[in-house]
Amino acid sequence: MVRSHRAFTLIELLVVIAIIAILAAILFPVFARAKESAQKTSDLSNFKQIMLAVLMYNTDYDDTFVMLRNGTPRWGCPGDPIVNCFQVNNGAVATLPYVKNRAIWKSPNDNIPRDDCPDRGPNTPGGELSYSFTYYRSGNIVSFGVSGWSNMRADGTFSAGSGPSLSATAVGAPAQTIFMYPYYASFSYFNGLQAYSIDGRRPVFNDPAIYGIELWPNYNPGYYWCGPGEKIAIGGYGGQTNYAFVDGHAKSMKREQVMDRLWLTDPTTAHNNRAYNLMHYDESFKNR
Repeated sequence: MVRSHRAFTLIELLVVIAIIAILAAILFPVFARAKESAQKTSDLSNFKQIMLAVLMYNTDYDDTFVMLRNGTPRWGCPGDPIVNCFQVNNGAVATLPYVKNRAIWKSPNDNIPRDDCPDRGPNTPGGELSYSFTYYRSGNIVSFGVSGWSNMRADGTFSAGSGPSLSATAVGAPAQTIFMYPYYASFSYFNGLQAYSIDGRRPVFNDPAIYGIELWPNYNPGYYWCGPGEKIAIGGYGGQTNYAFVDGHAKSMKREQVMDRLWLTDPTTAHNNRAYNLMHYDESFKNR
């Protein structure tokens, strides 16, 4: 008897490989989108938990919102135990008694490398800080947010450009006023400095005329705090950004939905005409 052995031909093998490649090309993007969607949901959860802490902070501090920073940097934190070395009392540090979990201040897709000026002292800036608050400065039409930055002198006055946060009663339409947004920066640490934008338009418009900020995974390289080679970006998932509002809810939306483009081209007219602006604390800027 002669036995015959059935084997794959070269054509059959190539067909199988081609089918596997096609399936992989179809499924890998699906898996990537599923992963990004899960990260986006986790990021929104971080926003909601932090905002809950912010609202509890408000209750304990005469209905006043937490500061972006309270004090000037203390390089090396002289006199403090190294484990308690907070360079400045930033928003994350101020809300720590209510959050009790530093991990929620790290966005799931924030992988910008941190470098907190090691040449200026033995700094221990802690984990990454991925979120920031909208900035308020009295009399400045492009600093229309809520949270203040305090550099208080010994006599109780504030240095130029700094001042207190707004109170809850000063914010109109809390459900339509953005308080928090994702800001990834090389120098933004839990125990260190919380990155923020003095110009409220920069996190929204990526325009060189106002030094606008790119949407992640793109980023702006440059010298922002420590030296050349740093990176900053506004956090994003699939072309959208997560935001938290003064009333505590959070949602994802495109940046161009945040404010009228007139704020970029002619901020004075935008201010005078009450152009649409979800970052503005004043309720009169919420009508389209």
